[in-house]
Amino acid sequence: MKVTGEFIEALRDTDPRLQNVEHDTAFHVAAKSSNPAVILHFLTTFRPTNAGWDIDSVDENRADTAPTLVNICAGTSC
Repeated sequence: MKVTGEFIEALRDTDPRLQNVEHDTAFHVAAKSSNPAVILHFLTTFRPTNAGWDIDSVDENRADTAPTLVNICAGTSC
């Protein structure tokens, strides 16, 4: 699936802490992307200050062995 800016905009009002079946949030999906424009658009659209939540909450409910958002970003140079 190709993620576009329009797709991300359509999700603007969605809680970015929601997780898919792999317990990834929108941030984890963006961090795994090889497209820097997608990563930037996700971060701009879902910045924590927009909804008053903490960035650490995106790693809640993930398996202990699952990489954190910071680990994913460090591995992909996002």
